[in-house]
Amino acid sequence: SIIITSIIIGVIVTVIAALMPARSAALTPPIEAMRETSGAAEKPLTVRTIIGGTIVALGVAAFAAGALRAMDPAGTLLGVGALFIIVGLVVMTPTLVGPAVAVLGWPFRRISPILGKVASESTKASPRKTASTASALMIGVALVATGATLATSMKASLSDITDSAIQADLVSMTNLPISDPSVGVERMEQVDGVASVDTSVDAGRAMIPGEQPAPAYVVSMSDYAVDALALVFVEGDMTAFTDGNLAIHESFADSQDVGLGDTISLLGADGAPVEFEISAIVSTEIIMTEMYVSEDVFSTPQLNGINTAVILIDVADGYDITEVKEEVIASVDDLYVYQIFDKDDLAGMIGQSIDMVLTMLYALLGLSIVIAALGIVNTLSLSVADRTREIGLLRAIGLSKRGVRGSIVIESIIISVLGAAIGIVVGVPVAIGLTTYLADDADAIFAIPWGTLGIILLLAIIVGALASILPARRAARLDVLEAIATE
Repeated sequence: SIIITSIIIGVIVTVIAALMPARSAALTPPIEAMRETSGAAEKPLTVRTIIGGTIVALGVAAFAAGALRAMDPAGTLLGVGALFIIVGLVVMTPTLVGPAVAVLGWPFRRISPILGKVASESTKASPRKTASTASALMIGVALVATGATLATSMKASLSDITDSAIQADLVSMTNLPISDPSVGVERMEQVDGVASVDTSVDAGRAMIPGEQPAPAYVVSMSDYAVDALALVFVEGDMTAFTDGNLAIHESFADSQDVGLGDTISLLGADGAPVEFEISAIVSTEIIMTEMYVSEDVFSTPQLNGINTAVILIDVADGYDITEVKEEVIASVDDLYVYQIFDKDDLAGMIGQSIDMVLTMLYALLGLSIVIAALGIVNTLSLSVADRTREIGLLRAIGLSKRGVRGSIVIESIIISVLGAAIGIVVGVPVAIGLTTYLADDADAIFAIPWGTLGIILLLAIIVGALASILPARRAARLDVLEAIATE
């Protein structure tokens, strides 16, 4: 089914892509079609600019509304807005070719005034052709720039959360769910430099009675764990953990439409419903679940799948955390189930999963670069054929073969960098909008991967240079007399 779907989508995309060129070919006047070279004057870009600008403006408005959750459905607005921005830019890119070439061609015009001028003018002469060639790389780079910026921002946010939310010096997690960590805990407590080991954070699945009983996860926490894991009280206070009551996460409160003073029924240990009063609504970025109770209350409801979620370890004053961590690891190494982390380890572990996604995006970038390179080769090859007489005249007035090759190389680099630059300009703001949307009410941290973006631009220059090899070689080999000959 995947193969059939891919073929169908490929055919549809190919047909859609051929519609405008087919229409343009059908509307070409016969006299114009009989010319030895195209020589067709470029149509004005006014209408295209207006249409593209309007689509971009609508996309920006929708994307901003979605990112700020100003309207519902925010997620749909976000996606539609991003699509409109990309489509609008593709439509209006020919308008951007002139100003962009003036900027991107400046270094080449400074280094080699003649070659830089020839390449810049050739690139600007067919803005539609230049824009369509650069668009393939633009879309690929926009995707990667968005992913890289989003991933970098997420890693920065998670690192900040880990640093501020976890007050314990070390955190132990298990490879497998375990209900009795006493053996490992005893070994940890015996390590020189360990001040305390907290095992209060247990998790289990309770049932909310009704015609269709619904599961709800309950976590027990000591007073120390509440502080060590930075449980934030949105409403209510610590009495939820001292008076035998219940604290619930704010997302659960919203979904169940309950608040302070309300009661929630859970099946008790004997199978009968037990009423719990909600004394706090909390928020946390670490242990996110539906309900939180004290250790004493944890045994009251009927719980399934009880296991220790995390073990919190504090290091005594005067001891090096890294050294104590290594000794704790050694003490439980033969048990094979315990993993010991400090704050940097936790941030790195989270970052590894994000890096895996980035690797996939970089693979997509590689594919888009190959496609873009082929497009540049084709465009420049057609351009060389179209400008045979122009190249012949340049050779006749003294431009060397090396100069011809140089102008083609410069033209190719300008096109490639143009696509990459627009992709970056689009991708980074889109990533910032996505980060804002994902953060919701939390403070978002924006981190732009300047190094990665710089590498992308460097790759664009290399791709442009490589893609120009065959067209430049063909242009340099043109026979001057044959190129300028007329019948």
